[in-house]
Amino acid sequence: MQSVQGLTPNYVFVIPSFLKTRGHVGDRITGEKIHGFILKCSFEFDSFVSSSLIVMYSKCEKVEDARKVFDGMTVKDTVTLNAVVARTPYVTWNSIIFGFVNHGYCEEAIELFNQMEKERAAKLDHLTFTAALTACSHVGDIELGQKLFKIMQEKYNLLGRAGKLDEAYCMIKTMPILNLIYLNHGHVELAEVAAMHLMELEPESVANRLLLSSLYSDAGKRGKFERVKKRIKKGKLRKHQGLSWIENL
Repeated sequence: MQSVQGLTPNYVFVIPSFLKTRGHVGDRITGEKIHGFILKCSFEFDSFVSSSLIVMYSKCEKVEDARKVFDGMTVKDTVTLNAVVARTPYVTWNSIIFGFVNHGYCEEAIELFNQMEKERAAKLDHLTFTAALTACSHVGDIELGQKLFKIMQEKYNLLGRAGKLDEAYCMIKTMPILNLIYLNHGHVELAEVAAMHLMELEPESVANRLLLSSLYSDAGKRGKFERVKKRIKKGKLRKHQGLSWIENL
């Protein structure tokens, strides 16, 4: 990058630091002034600078402005971005998807995820799917949630491998709607965790208890099915700490 009005290329490293601090304190006004300076000096073509703008706007709850910056980026490859400045691993796609979800723009988050998958602009990781699945949960889109789960398994192999259970558990903890998806795909152990989380959220819900018994019935786990059924009849299936009540079945 050539110098602009006496400025050196070092500005592309200094500016993101300023944007980061403004985003942390929610100082949108100063952030916008920095954005104006970026446009004046033609620094917006640097992917690191653009990514920092996206993060700043997202943290300041200006997701529409974040989306405008994102759409104007010429490079959306997270690998390329991280290679430019490895010491600060901003992930452009994930940042804006999470920004949409965190501020209630769940349909826009799903739209952006679909665009990301279609354009293959960057490798999807567990964070990308977590954001997209969270959006699905908020809008109640079970069909898309099932589709995403299938993609995770078949295309990216993010779940079902040794050492990946913790990631799956973290996803399920924040997205109870996934219990239906796990049930449909035969993941009994993960579905148990999902059902447990549902019980913690709604300990008095009979529907959740019936869901758990149905899980065991469909999986052929007759013993656990009968024990859950007895607890339902006795009204003893209540909220317990951790996985103790599942482990005792």
